[in-house]
Amino acid sequence: MYGRGSKKGYHDASYLVNFTCETARDKHAERYSAGQWQIERAASQEQRYNSQKKTGKLSRVFRPKHVKEQYLQAKCQFIVRDDADLSQNQSDPDRLVDWAAVEQVWLHETALEPTNCPICLYPPVAARVTRCGHSYCLACLLHYLALSDQSSRKCPICEETVHADQVRRCQLLWRPPVRQGDAVTFRLMRRRPHSLLAQPAEHRLPWEEIIRMEDSAEKHGLAKLILATPEQVLSEILTPERAVLERQLAELRDEPEACFVEQALAQLADEEKVLIQVAGTHPLTRRQSPV
Repeated sequence: MYGRGSKKGYHDASYLVNFTCETARDKHAERYSAGQWQIERAASQEQRYNSQKKTGKLSRVFRPKHVKEQYLQAKCQFIVRDDADLSQNQSDPDRLVDWAAVEQVWLHETALEPTNCPICLYPPVAARVTRCGHSYCLACLLHYLALSDQSSRKCPICEETVHADQVRRCQLLWRPPVRQGDAVTFRLMRRRPHSLLAQPAEHRLPWEEIIRMEDSAEKHGLAKLILATPEQVLSEILTPERAVLERQLAELRDEPEACFVEQALAQLADEEKVLIQVAGTHPLTRRQSPV
């Protein structure tokens, strides 16, 4: 389409006939999910950077592409089983946490209103978070995944691939954003050399590098990783979730959605059995057991 007075002269008018030409990148992206595409692209760029560095033909500084797992790790806190190996995470803040060892994710929000489940548009009940950072009700997510014959479906928000065994428990910690005129209190912090944990400057004795569930709320607010024993996971995470699901089941007794709440309770019972067995062989439990 020719446009008078335009420097380019001609304009693309394909949108008038609802047609767009498929690019080579679109064809290639169909074979990969969004997260896998970004991870493989970052790996190929890093490989190209290493080869250029060896030959002395380094053209530019390597900057890895953003992946959603890194955004989730930078924004959230993780409750991790105490038998997980976190030695590398304590020295490298950008190293991704072993997702299989995560028991719960604390997701901090500073939006104007708390986040609702994108499926039912209500506050999440027994919330689950995906690796792309979106939270849902457990029953809503089970219902959504059951509508497909495949083992995974696309995230309703970002179309990232969502697997049923790749979601984790989530606790949404909401606080209103700071507005103009609000009073803000600052606190002097300090961090020891070769340490990733900051602590208030008025505390003279250094904190331990590993923060656990039994520590104070002040330490919990400054730690990225918090270790929990199987007993603590049972009492502080699974037991409150069971109470929430049973309350939801009583409210939806005659609704079709109740079957997915029952499925969630069945999954929770299986997890409780596994944790009870692990707690019986846990070193801390054996030390505390009477002789």
